[in-house]
Amino acid sequence: MYDDASQVVEDVTSLANAGHSIIVVMHSYGGIAGSGITSDLSITSLAYQTNDPFEPQASLSQMKVTMNNNGRLTILNGPECFYGDLPSAEQKRWEETLVPWVVSVGSTRTTLAPWMDHNTTYVACDKDAAVVYPLQQKLIAEAKASTKAEMNEEVLHGSSHSPFLSRVSDVVAIITKTWQKENQGL
Repeated sequence: MYDDASQVVEDVTSLANAGHSIIVVMHSYGGIAGSGITSDLSITSLAYQTNDPFEPQASLSQMKVTMNNNGRLTILNGPECFYGDLPSAEQKRWEETLVPWVVSVGSTRTTLAPWMDHNTTYVACDKDAAVVYPLQQKLIAEAKASTKAEMNEEVLHGSSHSPFLSRVSDVVAIITKTWQKENQGL
């Protein structure tokens, strides 16, 4: 996880140093890897999609996993958890791209909470079986209560865990709206 977080910070820093206006869009595990973003980076906004950026140790509910001999977790019901609103052929296609996780991903604690320093949009999906909607709502409420930065919620009704695959135009519209709102004074 820390290697991934370092790579995110390196990439964001490079873009910020080049003068780009940045919205960091994180999905699922990417919200954990994106936790290394600090308040001193010139980021316009953050956008989380169906992930658990606030309490990485919370239960991921309906996922069924198995551990192999190398200490890696394989998700047994990936299509159902991640791609439930896609046609079967698409579910199969995307399932083949899943890679086993290192067990420590589920227990490693993040050290920073970038959403406390940056305006944030959280894209919640009410049919998500990986990070169930009630957990998403709880995390959003807790974040709103503990930050002075703006925390917006956008709900994609009928969408499962991967809205960027099934609801592309909706996700693009949310990100575009976020960018326009953050950059209206430029």
